[in-house]
Amino acid sequence: MRKESPITKENKRLKGLYIHIPFCLKKCSYCSFFSVPTKSEETVDAVIDAIVKEAEERAKPLIAPPYTLYIGGGTPTAIGERLLKLIERILKILDHLPIEFTVEANPATFSKNLLKGLKALGANRISIGVQSLNDRTLKLLGRAHTKEEALKAVDTALEVFENVNADIIFGVPYQKEKEVEETLKLLVEKGLTHISAYGLSIEEGTRLERWVKEGKIKPVSDEAWSRMFNMVHDILTSEGFVHYEISNYSLPKKACLHNLIYWTRRNYIGLGPSAASLWNNKREKNPSSIEAYLKNPKRETEVLSQKQELEELVMLYLRTERGLCLSKLPSTYREKLLEKALLLKKEGLIRIHKNRISTPHHYWPISNSITASLL
Repeated sequence: MRKESPITKENKRLKGLYIHIPFCLKKCSYCSFFSVPTKSEETVDAVIDAIVKEAEERAKPLIAPPYTLYIGGGTPTAIGERLLKLIERILKILDHLPIEFTVEANPATFSKNLLKGLKALGANRISIGVQSLNDRTLKLLGRAHTKEEALKAVDTALEVFENVNADIIFGVPYQKEKEVEETLKLLVEKGLTHISAYGLSIEEGTRLERWVKEGKIKPVSDEAWSRMFNMVHDILTSEGFVHYEISNYSLPKKACLHNLIYWTRRNYIGLGPSAASLWNNKREKNPSSIEAYLKNPKRETEVLSQKQELEELVMLYLRTERGLCLSKLPSTYREKLLEKALLLKKEGLIRIHKNRISTPHHYWPISNSITASLL
């Protein structure tokens, strides 16, 4: 039976708006996203004003219903009540509420009152950066919270919101499979609707990378990483979660629409320092510097060729449960790709059903290699 897409026929015009809040309590050891320790109130206010100005110039002409709004970072909740004032100003510019409105939250930086304020403004989904429920692992990752604080944060979020996600990380040095299993089971018991499970990668410029180079820590083996990936899949799918993208699991009809915009190459605008956009095949990126963003927010711009567009389509869709509908591709390109897919099917790396190709979930971690073989 063909699986129904979380993006319905009514939402084919769905587009996304992302707002990057670059402030954090402190930089985590694994994080390569642009973020800085929370600055003076004057700097925070200046960034907020600049984001609002950018929304007037870029989002207002393009973002209309139906759309999703996702506020990430950094740590949006690190700026407290200022976050509510920013949202008020943004929604006044857009004049319509999004169909899905997600705010990222750190267990160390939010209160029930802040969550109530977010809900009153139209937020209907909270994503909590739990990462682990093991204090030793949390310390290695540089997180500002403990296991108990994370569990309390999840409870608080569920008192206010029905739709709550928790991020976790597996494949952390010294992490055991039992630890990941216990973290998942505790979160499932809480009644979450969504869990994002990210396999750790050692990113350039992070403290983790430096520690690895200095021989202070040793990354987990590829075999251990793969075992954890499959274990996460087995545990969560057995609890009724749908593994709809390589790192994401949801209860039925609770997939994150905003992230699906990225994975299905729909249009989205990114506001704030380092935020990226894709609109009508033009990719843009804001400066990854608060000073540069405030002074002269000149964006890097790239107009993608048809070849780049098609390569991205194949790569992104093969990370998802539904896979790629071949009718999205030009006929000449489709025939060549199908020819290669038939060879990969013999190796079990590709499934072909009617006009759709997909990758079995246990091969998703090597989906980039499979994409390269197809292209």
